[in-house]
Amino acid sequence: MSIKDIFRSLYFRSFIFICVYLLTYIAPIIVIYLLPVHWGQLLPRLVGNLLFFFPQVALPFGALVWGRELDNATFIFGDSSAFCISAVYLVLLGLLFSFVTRSIHRFRWIIPLAFCFSVFSVVLLNLALWICGFTVSLDGP
Repeated sequence: MSIKDIFRSLYFRSFIFICVYLLTYIAPIIVIYLLPVHWGQLLPRLVGNLLFFFPQVALPFGALVWGRELDNATFIFGDSSAFCISAVYLVLLGLLFSFVTRSIHRFRWIIPLAFCFSVFSVVLLNLALWICGFTVSLDGP
């Protein structure tokens, strides 16, 4: 295997991870809108809240506030800086994922591992933000 093939494989794995991460960002919204109303009422409240708030928690940089009180909080990042930070965060996560999975040669394992890695990274990111004193200001009804 040449160096060019190795880099091509790393870029491909990064691309797959970023697509899966963005799919986990968009999929809950699609599920909420595609479920009939009476099925949505049968879901446990925790699952419904998770589906509704997961996109905001997956890329929280646009809704970060300092401290625990949300009454008079101001957002840390503006829209454009939050978008840039989210893009850099996704690229770095994609490169980390491709580095971690470089020894896996079967494609059928890449997508489930990308999903697990994305959920794990969301949990770790929010835990790190919480430890540092940041709060995600969730926008919902």
